[in-house]
Amino acid sequence: MIKELNSVEEYRDFYHGLCTDPSFSQPNTKEDKVDERFKKALEKDDRRVVATFENGEITGIFDLLTLFDDDYIEVLEAYSRERSSYEELFEYLGRNFKGYRVDFIINPQNSAAKEALTAKCARFDDEQQKMVLKNPTPGVDMGGTRILSEEYVKEYLSIHTVTGYWTGERVIEDKDGFAPIIALCDGKLVGYLDLSTDCEINEPYDVLVLEEYRRRGFGKKLLARAIEINKPKGMVLSVVVDNIPALRLYESMGFEKEEGQNSVFASITV
Repeated sequence: MIKELNSVEEYRDFYHGLCTDPSFSQPNTKEDKVDERFKKALEKDDRRVVATFENGEITGIFDLLTLFDDDYIEVLEAYSRERSSYEELFEYLGRNFKGYRVDFIINPQNSAAKEALTAKCARFDDEQQKMVLKNPTPGVDMGGTRILSEEYVKEYLSIHTVTGYWTGERVIEDKDGFAPIIALCDGKLVGYLDLSTDCEINEPYDVLVLEEYRRRGFGKKLLARAIEINKPKGMVLSVVVDNIPALRLYESMGFEKEEGQNSVFASITV
């Protein structure tokens, strides 16, 4: 059985237990923040908190961000040890949001989620290593980088990643949520970084430098500009676990690996 909740108080022990389990914890959510995240979810019109039950006992709890205009759902929190709980969630989503795209960020060790998503023919991205900005490197050159202005919008959109939900158009529209930063060389836009801006801990959500301009310091310049713009807030990012050049870049800028916080992105259509 699955039902929508208007309170999570009686299920705190259940999801706190999963928060501290290395195999079923939710990437990017620490135990001391999970109550606040569910509380905010219950207060927002675009969020639903649903739970699955078996024989009267809770088996899973999920926080869903629902964007009706875009036929899109992001599963922000997902706590369950049972594959059947995820399968029941998929059935619920199929009944109520047929045709919607649904995105997950899952713990790579969460076999229940991975098996259920695999059976649903989910698209999986590479495993990501979480890194946290601990000691920003001072004095890094930021020359040629700036916040996106109207004159460069067309170039920005022409090179922007289009496979994920956050296309260049959506980033530009969400003025409160993102600051698009661009890199210029001889007046040409050669790279960009989309910085999230609406949290106390933000992230470089998407970074790209045109291939012919790589290994010339533009990635470092963009990241330095993002760190400067984001001050005094915290910053985290995710990078493919075997992308050694990117790992070295981020470490050179003061980021450190956050062990036990790796993640995998998965997407289905219900």
